Amino acid sequence: MNIDDVKKIAVIGAGNMGHQISLLCAIHGYTTACTDINEDILKKAEAFTDSYLPGRVQKGRLTEEQARAARERITFTASMEAAVKDADYVIEAVLEVLDLKRKIFSDLDKINLRGRTVRQVIEILEIKNLLLTGRLVARAALERNESRGQHFREDYPHKDPAWEKVIVQEYKQNEEKIYYANL
Repeated sequence: MNIDDVKKIAVIGAGNMGHQISLLCAIHGYTTACTDINEDILKKAEAFTDSYLPGRVQKGRLTEEQARAARERITFTASMEAAVKDADYVIEAVLEVLDLKRKIFSDLDKINLRGRTVRQVIEILEIKNLLLTGRLVARAALERNESRGQHFREDYPHKDPAWEKVIVQEYKQNEEKIYYANL
């Protein structure tokens, strides 16, 4: 599976991270289902979406058509099974509580996704990325004098272009090169 195969995304967890991830997926053209067991959190997530999109239009970041299309692509449901039923890609964004994560992955194992369990899809896409990311972080740590973390937030008000860098890892002729580059 590659990114071009992804048409529908399910986001498990509608808290601060989950509902914003869901919204960005919808803005960028993916049919998105956001799920949470807490109905109040789901209502807040949907209310945020309904206020955020018009705000983006007012600020000129989205056209009215883009905002309308994004809103049509995102749904909110308390049923995890309904959210992941036709998903091509599943994003887990729940609280960092190990027992909760274990329960979610156990529940996901029971749901069939076109002949594969959701967990298998997650493993195919995430384990490979986790291994590559871990290697990249380890190698980059050897070559830098400082560390910086990353946190999801689309509209942080004080962006400093000096921080907008990525770590690039290249392989050419069996030689690995890691360096910083501007976004």
